[in-house]
Amino acid sequence: KSFVYKHIVNTFELQVYLKKPLCKKYKKVICQYRISAHSLHIETGRYTKTNINMRNCKFCNLGCIDDEYHFILTCPYQSELRNKYINKYYIVKPSMFKLCQLFQSNSIQKLSNLGKYLHHSTELRKANQL
Repeated sequence: KSFVYKHIVNTFELQVYLKKPLCKKYKKVICQYRISAHSLHIETGRYTKTNINMRNCKFCNLGCIDDEYHFILTCPYQSELRNKYINKYYIVKPSMFKLCQLFQSNSIQKLSNLGKYLHHSTELRKANQL
């Protein structure tokens, strides 16, 4: 549980992104994805006791587990939004290290774009539930 959170939070203190002048709804959605309080199948599958290996993305045919890494960096369903909001550095040869870097960024621009991406991608999935 909270795989991303374990890798990006080293100390129990107010996180940098919360101190930045970002739109409240973007801070909120970043927080939700940092602590796994989202609607990705990796989380919702827990409620139905679905085996972790069966919690695949329903929006693409890659057969990948629908987790934060897949949702933010690799799922083709969100590629248009990803290309619009996420810096190419994170998309080209994506890795868990790069995902953690993105969540830990001090850049207002990167954090704002991450918030926009998460918000719009989540809304896109909600609108097209399978």
